[in-house]
Amino acid sequence: GTAADIMKVAMWQVAQLGYPIVNQVHDELLLEVPSTIHDSPIVTAMLTMPEPLCRVPLAISVGRGYTWLETYEKETKYS
Repeated sequence: GTAADIMKVAMWQVAQLGYPIVNQVHDELLLEVPSTIHDSPIVTAMLTMPEPLCRVPLAISVGRGYTWLETYEKETKYS
C-alpha cells in the first residue's frame, strides 16, 4: 500500500544523492554516508519526498553512528 510506495520514493530520492543504501528494514533506511557530510541533504530529500504521496506530515529522524544502536542514541527528529 501507501507505506511501500513512500519507501520506494524515499529509496529513489536517497539514490539520487549518491549514498549507497546498505539496508532497508520496514520503514528505515540504513545508508553509508561519509562522516564529513552534514544531515541536511538527506533531511531535505526526506522531508520533500512524501509530498506527492501523502498530505499528512511524516515524522523523519536521522541518526549517525558506526553501529545501528549508535544511530538510535544520536537520533535527531524532524517533521
